[in-house]
Amino acid sequence: MLTDEKRQLQLCDAADLPIGHVPRSLAAHFREIMDKGGEVYAIVTGNPVPSYPPWPLHNDPEGGVVLPCDYIISTPYKDDHTIITDTLNHIPEGSVMELLMC
Repeated sequence: MLTDEKRQLQLCDAADLPIGHVPRSLAAHFREIMDKGGEVYAIVTGNPVPSYPPWPLHNDPEGGVVLPCDYIISTPYKDDHTIITDTLNHIPEGSVMELLMC
């Protein structure tokens, strides 16, 4: 268990590899959705595995563990769907992610 005092977070790791990373470009949009009153959840769908392309390899400095999950996004704003879709189309991780919004 590590503490990130700057952001007041507690981070866990598996086998000394970071876990729980949301791509930075998606995290910004998730924060905006939540700031507008929407909700974003992650439901774990599988066991952690060493990161693989399009993520950095697990032994790279930014690599780690991929935790398979589904993001559940609830927002009343239709523009949010377009913004998330556009983001997924422009980030490497987007090639292995699917968008379903409620």
